[in-house]
Amino acid sequence: MLKHNIQTVVFDYDGTLHDTMQLYKPAFMKAYEYLKAEGIEQEQTFTDADISKYLGYTAQEMWDLYDPNLDPRIRDTASQLITQTMVEGMQKGQARLFEGAFDVLKTLKERGFTLVFLSNCKHNYMAAHTALFQLDTVFDVMVCSEDRQGAPKRDILKSLRADLPGDLAVVGDRHHDMDAGKANGALTFGCVYGYGQDSELAEADIHLHSIQDLLQYL
Repeated sequence: MLKHNIQTVVFDYDGTLHDTMQLYKPAFMKAYEYLKAEGIEQEQTFTDADISKYLGYTAQEMWDLYDPNLDPRIRDTASQLITQTMVEGMQKGQARLFEGAFDVLKTLKERGFTLVFLSNCKHNYMAAHTALFQLDTVFDVMVCSEDRQGAPKRDILKSLRADLPGDLAVVGDRHHDMDAGKANGALTFGCVYGYGQDSELAEADIHLHSIQDLLQYL
């Protein structure tokens, strides 16, 4: 156990609690097929690593990374396809939390921690997952970037800070999470099993090889 006064734990979702590739890969490929049909993309093969590098970003950041010159109309249609296909996948029972993830949340809740959901996802995505996995039974605060006009996580967390008890811990798999934690004086846990590159988690205070490892420290 660490010596600290941590009373609030802030969680990223995709790649930290949710095994997102189960839903994201087919959704990404549907958007790619649309772009190909529009004559924007050529035939190509994507590895899981090619696809997962877009996870953890806001929709705007994802498309800027994919192709910053993409026509906004085309981009918005492709983005809607991704969201729609992921929600349909959930409805078909394809969504999966990482093994033990919900039990970790329940245990931390029982230990008296305030739990915060902070994701770069869209609101309807957050709402769908909340309903499916009953996330509102464990999280005290749930915020997504779309509800804050796409603001970066560091700024969202700063706006929440005054209402969160004790010291903070931030748990995530991408540089957005480490940046949010460092900017707000939090202890940072880097999830190396997620979708971030090693370089994104290099400055994490503690590396987790599974979400269940978190219980060793809190």
